[in-house]
Order: sequence, then C-alpha cells, then structure tokens
Amino acid sequence: GAHFKRLALVTALQALASLVHYARKLWARGSSVAWQRLAKARNYDEYSVAAREVESDAPPAGDALSGPQESFFATLRERAANYARLQAEGDEYGLMFHLRSELMRQQLGNRG
Repeated sequence: GAHFKRLALVTALQALASLVHYARKLWARGSSVAWQRLAKARNYDEYSVAAREVESDAPPAGDALSGPQESFFATLRERAANYARLQAEGDEYGLMFHLRSELMRQQLGNRG
C-alpha cells in the first residue's frame, strides 16, 4: 500500500528530474550558435569548422582554469579518482554508496 505509493512517487520524481535535466541540456546546446552550425552543416568542411568552435567553447583542461571553474573541475577530478579507486579495490558497496549519494545530491540541486 503506502510503501508502493512512496516508491512510485520517488520513481516518478526521479524520472521527471531526469527529463528536466535532459531538456535543459538540449536547450542550452540548442541556444549555442556553434551547436546550431554543427547541426546544420551540409558537408565535412562546414562540420569540422563548427566542431572546432564547439570544442573551443568547452572548458579548458588542467591549469588553464581559475576561480570557481577550477574548484568545480578539481572536485570532478577528485570524485572520478575516488570512483576509480573504489572500482579498482572491488568495493562494490562503497562504489554504489557514493554513486547513490551523488544522484541524491543532484536531485536536491547539489544542496545535500
């Protein structure tokens, strides 16, 4: 009864949050002029020029970052290293715990 209703509600909310996140990514990508050129390219030359523009809009790698960007990407690298370590150690419980907590943080808007 009540447990099934809660499970259905949580599943529906997670699916809705995923759809909203996906739609926001598509909207952001569609609003970029470089992405629009990439989508409308009629030949390889146009495509390669647009692809270079898209890549130049990507965040720079490594030490070229400063301020909040540096902190954000440093956190991502730290998390990726942690996941790789847990996977290499064969710690499935720890890996699932951290992945689940990341998903919950995303659902809470990174406030959790």
